[in-house]
Formats: sequence, structure tokens, C-alpha cells
Amino acid sequence: MFAYDHVVKFHECDPAGILFYGNVYFIAHDAYEKMINSRIPNFQLFSNKEYAFPLIKSEAEYLSPVRQGRKIRVELYAVSISGSSFKLEYNFYDIDKLAAVVTTTHVCVERESFKKAKLPQEVKGLLLTVLK
Repeated sequence: MFAYDHVVKFHECDPAGILFYGNVYFIAHDAYEKMINSRIPNFQLFSNKEYAFPLIKSEAEYLSPVRQGRKIRVELYAVSISGSSFKLEYNFYDIDKLAAVVTTTHVCVERESFKKAKLPQEVKGLLLTVLK
């Protein structure tokens, strides 16, 4: 598990003053990047010349509103790892209450051809550090 704290900013909210539904993906991606950099500093996952890891599925479930100014905690887990793909889960907590759950599924592809490829060992090892 990897934990990431985030304070919900005014510009991340809708006119009702709650976290805009789409912004959970930005915050989840921030947690993903922080996890990568905390485990392997200077690792170039997103600018790797051989492989890319695009999303093939994403889902968000909103359980309770999160208001502007709230400090939330995002807990990130790898929930499955296969030969060429992985699924991540992000649990958003407002204090101790689960407020949202985001899941993303990524597939490894060769950057040039965009054909499915085997997960590099370094990426698999990274994901194993946050396996649920």
C-alpha cells in the first residue's frame, strides 16, 4: 500500500463546493506518480522509449462528498498483476470515512507498434511493493 495526502483545492471543486467528479482521476494519478517516485527515484515510466502503459479501463465510485479545504488520504494498491497488465485501486478517505474508490487498468504495450507486451520485470517489481 502507498498513502498520499492531498488537500482539496477550490479550483478542484464544483459550484456546490465539493470535489468535482472528474478530479478524482487527477488526484489518483498524482498518487500513482508519487508512489513510483517514492519506490524508484528518477524512474522514467512515462517517458520510457520502449514501453507505454495506457489505461484500458477506469471506474470511479463516489460514496460521500468531499468539500474544499479537506485533507484527504488516498491509499493506492495494486489489486492484480498479470503478464501484460495491472489493475490499481485508489481508496479516498475523508478523515476515516471512505469517500471514493477509483480503479484503473493499464496494459503494457510496445511504444513503437502499440502491440501488447510483457510487463518489464522492473515494473512488476514496483507493483509488487503495493500489492493488496
